Amino acid sequence: LLPLQEFSLLRLDDVPSERVNILGFSVFNRTHPFFQDFLLSLNRSWQENCDHAPFAGTPLSSALLFDAVHAVVAAVQELNRSQNVGATQLSCKSSKIWEHGTSLMNYLRMVELEGLTGHIEFNSKGQRSNYALRIMQNSRDGLRQVK
Repeated sequence: LLPLQEFSLLRLDDVPSERVNILGFSVFNRTHPFFQDFLLSLNRSWQENCDHAPFAGTPLSSALLFDAVHAVVAAVQELNRSQNVGATQLSCKSSKIWEHGTSLMNYLRMVELEGLTGHIEFNSKGQRSNYALRIMQNSRDGLRQVK
């Protein structure tokens, strides 16, 4: 099994497209205002640390992390509007928990935003829901969306 990859970023130039039918999924939101900057940033950081270019890792994981951080920030901002959320010193050795943790989880379930990986929304269990996977096909003219 391959690691989680974004099909639209795979290098399929050497595949003879006349004889091979390759389908894959894409979740990237290429119209997101940060999309191009996101790809440039990945390539720059990769080039600084490696001899290979462009980025050969899994940008999908990075995009999901980017979206997760933005979702948590949105939830914290909403929580902070409803109550004063201050910093509290906590220790892993203590049984004391952050008093706003449950509220933050509830606000996180209400987050809706458009991220690098498309629409972000959560169900009552905190699982991502109502997202779209585009089916892509490799063709002579490059990638095309099938559905």
